[in-house]
Amino acid sequence: MQRRRNALRWSIAVAGVVILMFAWSGLAEWIARSLPELKAWLDLVGHVAITLSAIFIVHMLDRDAVKGEISRAFEEQLERYLPLGLTAKECGLHALYNSRKQARETVEAAVVGGKSRIYMLGVAFRETFDVRTIVDVLAEKLKVNPAFDLRILLLNPLTSPAVMRSFLETAPSEVSAIIEHHTNRCLGKGPSGSPGGYTNTNLWGDCFSAFTNLKHQVFVDRLRFYRRDPTVWMVMVDDRVFVESYTFGQVKEHRAESVNPRLGGHMPVLEFRGADTEPYRILNDHFRRLWQTSTDDPLHMGAQYSDADGILDDAIFRVRLPWLTDVGEILSREEKRRYPRQKYDVGAEIAAVNGSGAGTRMKGRLVDCSRGGVRLKVAGVDAALQVGEAVTLAIDGTTALAAHLAQGLCGDGVSYRVVGSLADELRLARA
Repeated sequence: MQRRRNALRWSIAVAGVVILMFAWSGLAEWIARSLPELKAWLDLVGHVAITLSAIFIVHMLDRDAVKGEISRAFEEQLERYLPLGLTAKECGLHALYNSRKQARETVEAAVVGGKSRIYMLGVAFRETFDVRTIVDVLAEKLKVNPAFDLRILLLNPLTSPAVMRSFLETAPSEVSAIIEHHTNRCLGKGPSGSPGGYTNTNLWGDCFSAFTNLKHQVFVDRLRFYRRDPTVWMVMVDDRVFVESYTFGQVKEHRAESVNPRLGGHMPVLEFRGADTEPYRILNDHFRRLWQTSTDDPLHMGAQYSDADGILDDAIFRVRLPWLTDVGEILSREEKRRYPRQKYDVGAEIAAVNGSGAGTRMKGRLVDCSRGGVRLKVAGVDAALQVGEAVTLAIDGTTALAAHLAQGLCGDGVSYRVVGSLADELRLARA
């Protein structure tokens, strides 16, 4: 309807200009015949009138075009952002911060102004929002009001998820050195308490620093340490909650910010308000469940720190050394393998099908394999078996594992070729 009205007004305006121009032409011609001495002035006035008419028409065209562009842009913005704004209001989203750094002052102010409850969940509260800057504030709140609901959940660094996270935020060369250090200790080649290894990483230092800073009697029942992979960084103050998703990812710009960059602190931080909103209630329940299932408090965490070498050697690296070694190798390798490789210990047999080693058969043990190839441990590699020759593979045994590997590695006529050999080892790739 509005467009029709605009078109009608435009048509009337143009028609009016055209009529006035014709009227002026007729009047000017009559005056020129009656008063020839005024012809020059009439021509000048005519040119001015034509110019003004042209300017008027162009102005009308420009105004309508600009108005149309503005109207279309406004409609596009409404269609794009109005649903987002309504959804944000409905779920209680109050603010969106580009990163934890941008949210830091707001979060600190909220904590300082907290009236009845503060829940904190993170790795060590070291990156950007540092627990050391608010520890005195928290202690004072508890002294003034012992019923103040303060709970802090931090990562237990003496766990496999913590070690894995430290590997992902450490340079590959340092990861290799850490694995070598603990491998030697597990083999009895390193003395107890020897420097180096995992306890030199940023994550270990951050966690131990947080434990030390919160090692006040006033926090003894307010602090616990979880053993799972971190999922979110969260600060809940009264009816407000700030939350950031933890990731294992990092961009090059963040790695360049410091010599030892940490993974956290770079994702957007969402602020929700309203204890009755669904996101707030979900995050509150998330914290409650993690708190209830985390059984390491300052007493038990202190005991674990005092036996850190024994826990790292016996409960983590000795048990998970093959997996951690694989992780270290993958992180240090420039070209990542196309297929995941894992270790197995089952019997296997190969048979050469052509070439100089045709008919050669060898038994051995499967060391590791992937969909792309296998590595075998054998008593000795037959000299007749050359690199490049085709072989078949068979898996020995009647266990469910052997049957599964046989189906995956040997089924459907799969054949292999020799791609490498040592005195007691063969490497095969799918042909």
